[in-house]
Amino acid sequence: MITAEARPRKDPLLAFTYALKAPESRRQYPRRFGLFFDYLGLKGSIPQQAEQFYLMARQDNQWCEQNLMEFIEFEKERAKKGEISECTIPNYYRAAKLFCEMNDIILNWRKTTGH
Repeated sequence: MITAEARPRKDPLLAFTYALKAPESRRQYPRRFGLFFDYLGLKGSIPQQAEQFYLMARQDNQWCEQNLMEFIEFEKERAKKGEISECTIPNYYRAAKLFCEMNDIILNWRKTTGH
């Protein structure tokens, strides 16, 4: 029997990248999600940021929903200013949604994405 101490800790980034089949998605999605981590002010490498986000989101999914909504609004403002194309915004929340789904973080995506 494996004890809790001997059991390897879950790697939330591995669960996320496991779901990415296309090489282009494997290249783009972690970078896109990293922009969200930076927006949140998470420190460290993308794997470290993913771990921090995972722990916070599992602890408080309302915190997660609120921050995703704020990030999407931030990106919409950037699109209005012409800094990014509006059609790129869904790519950001697709990455977040996949990460959450692959790590059993249950969110109300209709509320979070505004659809």
